[in-house]
Amino acid sequence: MSKSATLLLLVIIFTAGPACYDSAATDTATPPDQRSGRVGLQSKKEFFDLAGFVDQEIETLNLAKRTITKKVTIDGKSEEKKLDATDFTNDLDLFRKADINKPAWIEKYRIETVGNDTSYIATDSSLRTRHLQVLRNENNEVQRIEIKRRSGNVLSSGSQELSYHKDSGYRIYSRQIGDLVGDAEVSVEVKF
Repeated sequence: MSKSATLLLLVIIFTAGPACYDSAATDTATPPDQRSGRVGLQSKKEFFDLAGFVDQEIETLNLAKRTITKKVTIDGKSEEKKLDATDFTNDLDLFRKADINKPAWIEKYRIETVGNDTSYIATDSSLRTRHLQVLRNENNEVQRIEIKRRSGNVLSSGSQELSYHKDSGYRIYSRQIGDLVGDAEVSVEVKF
């Protein structure tokens, strides 16, 4: 791996931002406005509990010990491998870090719901997670998560697009623009 690709991966890891989540088990299948059942009371989580959902998926995937196909593309050059008994904790950490449940952020996301799909859109330009979309099936079960994040530090700026498809895989795309480290694109695609 080239020095710039290695540096890019380090930048991605260290600019993902701190994980702000409560690891307590919560109901992720029911939208927040339907959880308490009582008017005027707020549920424990104001928004979709992405961190809780990701933790459940990590546990399920790690117990299943599935063989996966992992394709990594760096600046157009790809490598694909089949892997056995992968630990999904590190791979799905970027999804967990996109969780928006933080008390200070309650008024900083606009919620849009169309049918079974809910979108959380940042109204504050300083927030890294710009858009979180939760797509559910007719039984109100989460089927797909789509996330758009901003990343960066003093050396570079960039964006990330994360897509998680329950029971089939996920994709992480990151684009970094930097004066010192140059521009780079990284894509990780996993199928299970």
